[in-house]
Amino acid sequence: MGTAAEPDFTLKPPGSTAVGGATGSALAGLGINIGQLPTNKTLGLDRVYMGTSKVAARGSGYGLKPPEMVDEDKYVSLTDARNLPFSWSEEEKDKIIREGILRKVPGFSENMGMEELMSAWDDLVKLSTAADKSGYKVSPDDILKSYKSREGTTYKKGNWEYDAITDQPVRYVGPLTKTDTNTRVDLSTREDALSLAKTSMAQMLGRAPTQGELANYLTLLNGYERANPATSVSTSHIDPTTGEVTSTDTSSTGGAGAAGKQALLEEKMQQNPEYGAYQAATTYYGAMMQEIMRGY
Repeated sequence: MGTAAEPDFTLKPPGSTAVGGATGSALAGLGINIGQLPTNKTLGLDRVYMGTSKVAARGSGYGLKPPEMVDEDKYVSLTDARNLPFSWSEEEKDKIIREGILRKVPGFSENMGMEELMSAWDDLVKLSTAADKSGYKVSPDDILKSYKSREGTTYKKGNWEYDAITDQPVRYVGPLTKTDTNTRVDLSTREDALSLAKTSMAQMLGRAPTQGELANYLTLLNGYERANPATSVSTSHIDPTTGEVTSTDTSSTGGAGAAGKQALLEEKMQQNPEYGAYQAATTYYGAMMQEIMRGY
């Protein structure tokens, strides 16, 4: 007589063909398909819709191909949803409080503490749960954003829309970017002019600049610097909810660089009558020294 087989209590995932062993036989005997077992929703357990998240599509991403990303509904339990504010950073808490105040959502105020925030958030969670039971996918954040100002009772002042009754800001309506252009001129000092001129002048004229020449060089440099200012353009990006600057990009162009100023002074030195004589003398002297050295 053979040994009786061990019963198989392993449940197959939904969609599989059959459940083997004693468990499968028991379920089959009751007329239950494993793929039809109840879920949290069919059991009537409260859950909260939290929007969608990107996930890899089933059956994609094999081999060298990247997985196809699709939107998948995200749900959490009612308890987890109610306790979400405990996991928020101070910045996240401030952001949702500001939005609740701007949208005139009941329960939100400027002097909210954790207790008031939990209560106001819980109201949004309850509405989301009720919507899910009725077959609608509405997250607490969707409910928060559904509050609108009463049409005809607001006015615009600056970049904000204000409630005509409470005189409180309702929403930001200004530009989402702001550009500032600044022009800067960096003028050389007498010491800067001397530093630029002395080396070039020693090579081109064989001497240091006089006080008068130095004054002329400084005037020349300052004129060049005024004609070539540095331009800085800053673009600020503004949060459409709070009206606050979130980031700034800055770029700079133009300006009088050291190389340009050096070339300007050397061009001026070449106009000096001494330049040709000094260069000829140094060239002749160099040739003469070469002939002398050949005689040795």
